[in-house]
Amino acid sequence: MQERGSRLESQVNVLFTDVPANKSNDATKQDVESRGVKVESINSDLYEAIMIQTKWLVAMQFMTLGLGLFLAKLLF
Repeated sequence: MQERGSRLESQVNVLFTDVPANKSNDATKQDVESRGVKVESINSDLYEAIMIQTKWLVAMQFMTLGLGLFLAKLLF
């Protein structure tokens, strides 16, 4: 039990040193804005891309359903 506790303690210590190092490398809102990129434009582009992808996915599902019904009617 002591061995497991000491292993857990060492893993937690590694985690405490890794998390702040990773956070320091993340871009902040000020970093992004200093490069001339508007966060709102990124959000709107992302939402537009998701909307297009969703429309395409739903259209493909309906086409697959229609093809399946057509084949079922043809075969049976």
